[in-house]
Amino acid sequence: MQAAGVKGMTTTEHVTVGAGPDTGERHATELADRIRALAATDPDLAQDLVDQLIENLNRATDGAFTEHLEGMAAEPAPTIPTTRNS
Repeated sequence: MQAAGVKGMTTTEHVTVGAGPDTGERHATELADRIRALAATDPDLAQDLVDQLIENLNRATDGAFTEHLEGMAAEPAPTIPTTRNS
């Protein structure tokens, strides 16, 4: 089955919503990995795919997705604690 509007991309599985506490995060990580792999070979197609994804998420959430992204960008990035050997 070919993904709508994306030449050469196919879908091979369906995502089950609510299948477990870590399922959403795992699927998001898998999606990000696939987009990175695509970007390595075809950056323009990857950017087009991301643009379409954001547009459709905005449409589905009445603009709340972009508001969420903007809110996340305004927050400082989490810091990773480091230890020093003295």
